[in-house]
Amino acid sequence: MTGMNSDKTTKLMSMSRNEFIHSFKKFAPDYRGPLAASRFDLKHKSGSVTIEIEELPKRTLGGLLALPQSSITLTMTGLSKDERQKFLERFDISFQRGGG
Repeated sequence: MTGMNSDKTTKLMSMSRNEFIHSFKKFAPDYRGPLAASRFDLKHKSGSVTIEIEELPKRTLGGLLALPQSSITLTMTGLSKDERQKFLERFDISFQRGGG
């Protein structure tokens, strides 16, 4: 079915769930769903984007430094290749340390 293409991207991010939520509020200020959820459904002019977060065990470096980790899965449905690329670029910038 044309226009209903779906693309899934998974990212391993060095941030806790709370850090993700902090950046997510800036990324999607109009989001009105529950922030306690592990799934966030966003509307897009051409379709939708679902973001799922799974907090993973901390990663220890050198036995001294423990970094948080989360697996973030983005499922984009109905977006063109160009729209997906622009969404991911905006997402990546928004979730950089310092808030982009």
